[in-house]
Amino acid sequence: MNKKEVIKFLKLISAEYNYFLRDLDEETYNLKIQLWKTMLTELDLNTAIICFQKHLCSDYGNFAPSISSILKYYSQLKFGIAKDACQAWGEVISVINKYGYYNQEKALKSLDIITREVVEYIGFKEMCLSNNTDLLRSQFKNFYNTIVNRKNQYNSMPNILRQLQEKSDMNLLQNEDNKKIEFKNEKMNKNDFCNKLESVKIILNKFKQ
Repeated sequence: MNKKEVIKFLKLISAEYNYFLRDLDEETYNLKIQLWKTMLTELDLNTAIICFQKHLCSDYGNFAPSISSILKYYSQLKFGIAKDACQAWGEVISVINKYGYYNQEKALKSLDIITREVVEYIGFKEMCLSNNTDLLRSQFKNFYNTIVNRKNQYNSMPNILRQLQEKSDMNLLQNEDNKKIEFKNEKMNKNDFCNKLESVKIILNKFKQ
């Protein structure tokens, strides 16, 4: 949205929640417009209005929407809504019953991305062999909800923040790789030193003889 569209959108919100723009001085009003424009830059006006309508119909419709609320509904429109943990668990049980222990590859391919990620983390074969269904179900739901919440949070970010997050994640991965290389080199240097020390000991023993 451009500035004019953001102003129109904020006035629409204010029409339903008359306190939304009340008592704002000019500087604060302009800052609010700029902030909403920056955070909702990916949305066109019609999409923003649809997100606002979804907010009106939600459990939080008694209160004016925040930027995060509008972005949450935009994320749902763009990426869809993940199934709940109980539904995902039911699909895992069906897949295990259908494919069994020896058809892991086919079983995993039949699952959606998030469910497959959780199953791979726990271990498909371990899940097939487990006798403690209650514990397994609890672990699956906890992991599943954690991943869904993380993905929802990421998807609800404006594109500019997602890019910064990706850059930060890449830097962290690079730092981890550098640490692994440093550790490997340090280990090699220690091994080299030990080998040289052993060689010196052998030579000294020969002289003693």
